[in-house]
Amino acid sequence: SDMIVNMNEGLTLAQKNKDDKKWLIINMKGEKKGEIDTDKYYVLNNTFYEGKIMVRHIDNEDGPTIVLDNTGKKLFEIRKARAKYGCPEFFDGYLTFSNADSKCGVVNDEGEEVIRPKYDGIRNLGKGEFIARKGEKWGVINEKDETILDFDYEEGCVKMGDNYLIQDASG
Repeated sequence: SDMIVNMNEGLTLAQKNKDDKKWLIINMKGEKKGEIDTDKYYVLNNTFYEGKIMVRHIDNEDGPTIVLDNTGKKLFEIRKARAKYGCPEFFDGYLTFSNADSKCGVVNDEGEEVIRPKYDGIRNLGKGEFIARKGEKWGVINEKDETILDFDYEEGCVKMGDNYLIQDASG
């Protein structure tokens, strides 16, 4: 009766009928791989990233982000990642998230915090590098929270191979 059409990684979520209390995790052949109990979890971003999907407990909108695998099994939860304040996404082995103070951090794909939530914005560039914002300025950091490009830039950044396309104050 209902289906989320995003087939990222060849998986989607579907319900047989509106009264079902679970999302079925199905592959492109229509085979059931697992399920997510909708009486227990609210799905945050409706998409699998690197075999993971993010949910929160249905009765706690400000609760931690919970990471399930592609069968619906709980892998770990990120206590500092508050579902209400931003939708976390996995990319290239890392998950960026926002907490209740609107500060952003990073965990690895095992749920270990690698960058504590202290930035005003953060995006994953891949290969363990992130563009982060302190106040109004952007810079680039790595997974060890070491600065690669100083926080001197007014706009975000795109990584192109080993180079960064970034705008500074001079335009």
